[in-house]
Amino acid sequence: MNIAILDDHELIRVGVTSVLHDSPHDVTISAACAEELFESLEAGTPCDLLLLDILMPGTNGFEVAKRMRTSGAGSCSRSRKTLSTMRRFAAKASRNI
Repeated sequence: MNIAILDDHELIRVGVTSVLHDSPHDVTISAACAEELFESLEAGTPCDLLLLDILMPGTNGFEVAKRMRTSGAGSCSRSRKTLSTMRRFAAKASRNI
């Protein structure tokens, strides 16, 4: 499985990549901001699953999810399927902020 990570904290991106290193999955995108993610997707970098930070400066995770849902941007095939689950989680999380 090709995994994309979007998180503004480098330590998180490196940590998740490290954890996945010995798995059968590949981290194909490690982006610090939404613009990096969408540039990689538009360039054709494969992505089956998107691990998405919600609270980020600039374009936050909610906006990224909305853009992915409405525009069908990129090729994260499973990210579109998991958006409803993420929306439920994010809605609960946003109430606690």
